[in-house]
Amino acid sequence: MKSKDRIGGIVLAAIGLIAFIMSSGIKQGVNLSEPGPRLFPRIAAVGIMICGIIIALQAKPEEEKPYLDKDGWKRLLIAMLAMLAYYFGLTWFGFLLATPFFTFAIINILANGKKLNQVLTVVIALITTIGLYVVFQKLFVILLPAGTVLKSLGINLMF
Repeated sequence: MKSKDRIGGIVLAAIGLIAFIMSSGIKQGVNLSEPGPRLFPRIAAVGIMICGIIIALQAKPEEEKPYLDKDGWKRLLIAMLAMLAYYFGLTWFGFLLATPFFTFAIINILANGKKLNQVLTVVIALITTIGLYVVFQKLFVILLPAGTVLKSLGINLMF
């Protein structure tokens, strides 16, 4: 039995349980027709608990090997740089311009050298961007970054 996986899964499930319990301290509004601010932390906490339990139950014996090899560390560094670029892209160019480029880049970084259909990757990046935009901007009415450069040019891509 790989004890690290089992211990990690148990710790993850415990963190999820603690997060679920702590979410009880979030003030709930008087309007009971809305889910309120506790909903998403509780969904995340339950997801963390479920993942931890699955990890603990699926722990199997295997040969110890490094978590990341040289190429893995390189991909991790590139992914971190892409996230930093995405942060500045969101700030300067806004969600609708920065997100498809970031999604496209991350898909290619995580492909680990496997040949991808780049047209399909572009379509996935665009669908992901549109889906996130609709969910957050329209459904949840959470304002997404419009971009300072575009605002200064008088361009507003947020519909």
